[in-house]
Amino acid sequence: MIKKIIIQGFLLLGTYSFAQRTAIYTASDQDFREATEVYHNQSYQFAQDRYQEIATNHSKPQDVREISQFYVSLCAVKLRQKGALARFETFANSHPEKDYVQEAYQDLGDYFYGRGDYKNALLYYDKTNPKLIRGKKDEYAFRVGYAAFSQHEYDKALHAFKQVSNRSKLTEDAKYFSGHILYQQEKAEKARKLFNELKDSDQYKDKVRPYLLQTAYKSSDYEEAIEEGKEILASTDQSGVQEKEAQKIVGESYFNQQNYKEAIPYLEEYTNSGVILTPTDYYQLGFSYDETGNYSKAIENYNKIVAGKDEMAQKAYYQLGHSYVKEGQKNEALNAFKSAAELDFDAKIQEDALYNYAKLSYEIGNPHKTVPEALNEYLVVYPNSNHTDEIHKMLVNSYQNLGDYAQAYDVLKTKIVPENPSLKPLEAQIGYQYGVQLFKKGNDAKAEMIFSEVAQLPLKSSYSAKSVYWKGQAQYRQGNYKGALKTLNDFQSLGLQSSENDRVDYNKGYLYFKLGDYKNAATYFKSYVNQAKDSNYRKDAQLRLADSYYASAQFWPSLEEYQKVVDANHAQKDYAAFQKGMVYGLVNREAEKQAQLESFLKEYPKSDYYDDGMYQLASTYFKAGDKEKAIQLFTKMQNDFPASELVPFAELKKAQIYYNNDQSEEALEAYKNIVQAFPNTSAAQESVLGVKKIYTENAQIGEYEKWVKNIGVEVDQDELMRLNYEVAEKQFHEKKYDQAEKLFEEFITKYPSSVNSTNAYYYKGESAYQSNKIEKAISAFEKIKNDNKYSEQAYLRLSQMYMKKENKELALNSLLKLNEISEKEAYQNFATVGIMRIYHLNGEDEKAFPYAEKVLENKQASASAKEDAQLIIARNLVKTNLDEALKYYEKLNQSEKENIKAEVLYYKAQNLANKKAYTKSNDAIFELASQYGAEAEWTAKALLIMADNYRALEDPYQANYTLETIIETYPEMTDIVNQAKAKQKLIKK
Repeated sequence: MIKKIIIQGFLLLGTYSFAQRTAIYTASDQDFREATEVYHNQSYQFAQDRYQEIATNHSKPQDVREISQFYVSLCAVKLRQKGALARFETFANSHPEKDYVQEAYQDLGDYFYGRGDYKNALLYYDKTNPKLIRGKKDEYAFRVGYAAFSQHEYDKALHAFKQVSNRSKLTEDAKYFSGHILYQQEKAEKARKLFNELKDSDQYKDKVRPYLLQTAYKSSDYEEAIEEGKEILASTDQSGVQEKEAQKIVGESYFNQQNYKEAIPYLEEYTNSGVILTPTDYYQLGFSYDETGNYSKAIENYNKIVAGKDEMAQKAYYQLGHSYVKEGQKNEALNAFKSAAELDFDAKIQEDALYNYAKLSYEIGNPHKTVPEALNEYLVVYPNSNHTDEIHKMLVNSYQNLGDYAQAYDVLKTKIVPENPSLKPLEAQIGYQYGVQLFKKGNDAKAEMIFSEVAQLPLKSSYSAKSVYWKGQAQYRQGNYKGALKTLNDFQSLGLQSSENDRVDYNKGYLYFKLGDYKNAATYFKSYVNQAKDSNYRKDAQLRLADSYYASAQFWPSLEEYQKVVDANHAQKDYAAFQKGMVYGLVNREAEKQAQLESFLKEYPKSDYYDDGMYQLASTYFKAGDKEKAIQLFTKMQNDFPASELVPFAELKKAQIYYNNDQSEEALEAYKNIVQAFPNTSAAQESVLGVKKIYTENAQIGEYEKWVKNIGVEVDQDELMRLNYEVAEKQFHEKKYDQAEKLFEEFITKYPSSVNSTNAYYYKGESAYQSNKIEKAISAFEKIKNDNKYSEQAYLRLSQMYMKKENKELALNSLLKLNEISEKEAYQNFATVGIMRIYHLNGEDEKAFPYAEKVLENKQASASAKEDAQLIIARNLVKTNLDEALKYYEKLNQSEKENIKAEVLYYKAQNLANKKAYTKSNDAIFELASQYGAEAEWTAKALLIMADNYRALEDPYQANYTLETIIETYPEMTDIVNQAKAKQKLIKK
């Protein structure tokens, strides 16, 4: 629009001279008359000199000299002499009563007006007495108005322009300037009225058209604005500025009429015209595209506004969020709604934006924070919103989806159910899931407490009933077998038909077995086997049924069940096959025992019970009188399994065979070997008696005493010591571990040098272990860990206990030693898994790698051990071959550990980004952040990838927003934050 108006022709003065008027005062003075004539001819310097002569001529009358002095100052003003105005004002102020002074004000006003000095012109017009105005009043009024207009004194100008009559040639000029002033004052309707009166003016019709367009728009007369704008656009002689302005106003008028389809062409033309656009321009075009379904264009325009932090930016963020949603880009909508919610110009938009942010976070996840955090943010800011109940339910579900049952249960129990008791069934469900989670993590005491709470809820619910069952499981794991048995009976009384009910008999069987009630154990194991489908549980129950029969001396039923275990190809069929041989021996079927053990040794050469089988078969040969075979097999067992605890007893059997075969020298040598090699065993004790018997029979008492002295053994053992040992050993074999531990501790204290001290330490350690007296067990096993007889068992138990105590260093040392000395496959498998896990926990995955490979090769390895192995191998491979690593990571998708699932998704996203599949990579990151946002480090690292993805997708807003989120959300992760800041600098370049 026109910013400055200059009107030529308004500078001419009227012809009515001030000098002509004042001449009447001095008509009688020839000199003054001549001076005034010169002044009238605008020869101000010559006139000033003449007036000065008169003013200083004392022969002249006083009034002539005085007025001459006045003209001297007036000429000085017009000659622009220094200090002239001041001298004039001094004179005028000294003679205010003089008419010629008053008349001079208008003269000076006209003078300055003619020179374009509107400031001084207005100054003297203001001093002019309206009654003394000379010339045409319309022209005077216009000059005053124009001078005021030029000095931005618009109210004064309007007042002056109003004095111009409608019959004056200056009327149109006055209306035009008045209209312009009213337009500037945003009095659009009044301005519009004046401009309308000039529509047909030859002088002003082109000039007022832009004003008519503007004032129609500002008066909200959008139809008129559209009409005026289209006329301007149709004109061939409009300026570029007017064309652009017309496009803008026509577009905005259609926009305000909500006729967005018609608005778009004009707004689009305006935005493409090269003008500097405002946020409002982009917003209106974006909104128009939004309302007409062109969401990608809407997004493009909204994104040009959102760098600001003002009201328009808030509106744009909000609309941008909705456009993203409509375009199916919900991930991007999250950031937009969040940005709108962080600005407080419009409270309604702010709340709805945060609601949409929370709701979208629940629907698709949130890469910047966990879903519960997003939902809780809304609840904290708007606790009494109409959406509170809805968000609360989302919150519970989100905790549930994240597996954070602790929080879900707490929200339900403390916030939702007290206000809405009808949701108690949901409380039962979540509480049950929380209890199961605790149980899986090994937090049995806490799990029992939660299951008890759920079970006591006053409602009938399958989850309440299931909680009773799992409470019993937690009690079992804590060693509270009697309590667990009572709880399982309570569960059965509820009559729930569920998978848990299917295994109650199985669990009861184990409880009775643990309590030493083998008959009841057999009853329940048999019941379970008869009703259960084929499964690992059924196979295990079959084996335990056989063991229960065996322990309760029901040998024939046990034989039948052991055979079923073998036939079922059970993982422990080697044990069952061995036990068959033992049962045949117990029922005096020696031939069958011999055949079964021979078959066992042939079919299971790698069994952990192979040394036991050799020993038992050799003993059977011995019993059958086949001494040569017995000796050969005992010797082979000793050679093949030198670390077996049965080696001294095999040697003892050989000594007895030699003795019975009258081979005293061979028997004596064997007995002595036992005492020397295994001094702290019961076999050594028996061997001492055997040596004594041979020396006595050979009348070599002196040799015997000499030998006994050399080995440092008391020949006459106190019978009480033997009885104490045997009583303690009996308690152990009857599984009365508390009593056994106590008796062996007393035995060791009383007889520290007993030949049975090693045995006593072993039995004490094992009893303490079974009684969960960890420190006592460790102390005992540490004493005998380097004894060949018990080294395997000692290192096994020590590694188990140190792992339980989370003493990784001692556990690792024990496992490495166990792996080194053990010949038993089960022990080696256990050690391999343990070593792998500890190296992994220590961050030494390179050392863990070979053990992980062994675990995966082992078909007997547990699912959790294989999962750990796959993770270790994947982490090693990821450094050199991400594609190969992902093959292992894919196998970890079924893991129940959230940190592993987060890691899998991170590397999946990284791999996709490496292959330039940026959108799919972002999808993986959103899944990571929404499902496993609690894994903060993986989430933060993934967001760095997401920022790079957005940058590659040429979306700097989303990239920068993502980096800003990292910086604000994870300040403690210094390295990641520094990376984010560095990436921000690249975006802003």
